[in-house]
Amino acid sequence: MQPILVPLYNGLRMEIEDYLAARGESVDSYLEAYLERRAAELLATLYDAIVYSLSGGKRLRPILVLAAAEALGGRAEEVLPTAAAVELFHTYSLIHDDLPAMDDDGWRRERPSTHRAFGEATALLTGDGLLSLGFELLANEQARLSPVERVLRVIGILSAALGPVGMVGGQLGELELDEFADGASLEGIYLQKTGALLGAAAAAGGVLAGGATEEIAALQNFGLRLGLAYQVIDDLLDLGEDRGMTYPRLVGEERAQEEAQQFTISAVKALEPLGARAAILREIGEHLLARRS
Repeated sequence: MQPILVPLYNGLRMEIEDYLAARGESVDSYLEAYLERRAAELLATLYDAIVYSLSGGKRLRPILVLAAAEALGGRAEEVLPTAAAVELFHTYSLIHDDLPAMDDDGWRRERPSTHRAFGEATALLTGDGLLSLGFELLANEQARLSPVERVLRVIGILSAALGPVGMVGGQLGELELDEFADGASLEGIYLQKTGALLGAAAAAGGVLAGGATEEIAALQNFGLRLGLAYQVIDDLLDLGEDRGMTYPRLVGEERAQEEAQQFTISAVKALEPLGARAAILREIGEHLLARRS
């Protein structure tokens, strides 16, 4: 049975925190049920590592799928498989980014990262497994709910965001950054590593809801610009950590705070073609600007 979503409007409009919590819980419920159905097919270690890696997190990317679909008149319940797939893709990227050969990060989501908890080989394979399961969700579960041509378009959008011109390229670009990096090169990396999947998530929701070309473009641009703001805010929140070249290190803390605000303003402005329908997306953008974790 599909989890029931709390409606956005029920007499009074939900507060943004309640909206995010409700949609996040819906994604979690869907993922839990899906993985339980697949558990018998998986090695116990792999299943445990997948469940462990997915625990915690803000679920921002899948929530953008749901919110974008709703903005264009779609039903969140009907795009849950894609929202869940996006979370699988995101978690796969986190597992791989944390590996010693990449960012060498021992903590993720307030617990030991997957390679610390299960070993590097299992972590690598867990990430690979999440990537594959995400595409299975799109091809099998989402295709039962949406026209196939829309699902194929979503697969194309998400594949591009995950690949060499998206997250993979952004991660490699970050590894190759040096002390001579400038703002333009850092923004380009942030657009690939963070913005690409946020933009693709919003665009995917729009495609599945039957949005027009200009509406989908607006949603994708919103996510891209939101990714810039999100990454700069991350940099500001992690000022005490040694993370190599970051926006605050490049331009200073005060300028970075100003840039995060400007990136958020440009993200919200990108939604103008959607008018009042994009109210919840605008609130999400403004809410993220004020986050403290």
